[in-house]
Amino acid sequence: MLACWVEDPNGDAFKKHLPRIQDYLWMAEDGMRMQSFGSQSWDTSLGLQALLASGLHEEIWETLKKGHFFVKESQARYKHQLDPTVEEVKKLCLGCRKNAKSERVLFHYNGHGVPKPTANGEIWVFNKSYTQYIPLPVSDLDSWLRTPSIYVFDCSAAGMIVKAFIERQDWSSSRSAGSSIKDCILLAACGAHGTLPQSVEFPADVFTSCLMTPIKMALK
Repeated sequence: MLACWVEDPNGDAFKKHLPRIQDYLWMAEDGMRMQSFGSQSWDTSLGLQALLASGLHEEIWETLKKGHFFVKESQARYKHQLDPTVEEVKKLCLGCRKNAKSERVLFHYNGHGVPKPTANGEIWVFNKSYTQYIPLPVSDLDSWLRTPSIYVFDCSAAGMIVKAFIERQDWSSSRSAGSSIKDCILLAACGAHGTLPQSVEFPADVFTSCLMTPIKMALK
């Protein structure tokens, strides 16, 4: 429908879609709902572009505000750690797992400005005196966070970290009964030998920005 509208807003092809809008787009108390098979984040970005281009956002402004409020109020708790030491990372991970109990814990690593992961998939953190970087094995992260968990690695050579997770032979040692490697989700910004692109037109952490603000990035 969006493609037909872009080609000709007054064309017959677009008008044929209009009677079916209510089949997959409708208003609920917490905002607009969508029925779509295999719906992805770009569905939302394309939909918003269409709303802005047509001027309909002015008519549904109150609904958009309600939806934003609903998302804001339902956000999970998070803790931010800038340039941490090994001890601080351990304390943070153990604390998050304790508070989350059996819920999934998200570990988001922004590795810009620090060395690339090692060939063994280790990430870099500070020593106690903040005088040098030291490697942190993924085995330690896994033992502290356990599962269910999700990791986001926004750094060059992020695939090295994923490879280290996959190659671990003791997945069951740090997990409770019934859990498995499938309880651990890994998201990497690039492959094992990849280098993140740099451009003045985009933020340095493009991968994180696409995950956290997909609509904003799609409109760039």
